Amino acid sequence: MLAQGGNAVDAAVAVQFMLNVVEPQSSGMGGGGFMLVHFAGAPPGETVVIDFRDVAPANVTIGMFDTSHSSAVKGSSGYAVGVPGTVKGMLYALENYGTMSRAAVLAPAIAAASNGFNISSRLAGDTGSSQLRLETTTNSLNKGYYAEARGVFRPNGNSLSTGTLLRQPRLATTLQAIVARGATAFYSCADPSGIAAAIVETQTATRSGNSGGAVA
Repeated sequence: MLAQGGNAVDAAVAVQFMLNVVEPQSSGMGGGGFMLVHFAGAPPGETVVIDFRDVAPANVTIGMFDTSHSSAVKGSSGYAVGVPGTVKGMLYALENYGTMSRAAVLAPAIAAASNGFNISSRLAGDTGSSQLRLETTTNSLNKGYYAEARGVFRPNGNSLSTGTLLRQPRLATTLQAIVARGATAFYSCADPSGIAAAIVETQTATRSGNSGGAVA
């Protein structure tokens, strides 16, 4: 990004979207974070803080989580997942402090998702996670909502080896939708990409069995 004339914010946003491709277990679009943008120049120099940490869904109530653990919504439930802030935060930073277009900044990540990359030993090890191994999953709901991940990271039920070429065409399509329509593609259930609607559907399907709770 810098070689193409972009600034540090352009580069940081490009790195974040690339990490979503090559390090999905740690740094995906489903998370959130903070960014500090410091402007060099005449003293004292301005520093901007961008807070894009994930937040509770609009319909969450105080009583959803029972601290006695007697009938609590479990942490692995879809209802325990916050609204992710990474996509909105990165695009906000790019639009307000970057210099390049969404298409230019997301191009490397889209290329890596489409054409594939050789996975690291760390990602290879995580494809052996018990959550991805069907034989260790007894909850029928879990079997369903990990099916998509298994299809990508455990083809034919096998974990991936270090150096395996991993292609993720559906992730490339998601990134292309973000290029085309910005944050709306990721957060609006009315968006034709269906990304947000699929997230909500999965959240709802993975409830822990507790009758309380809601997502929005």
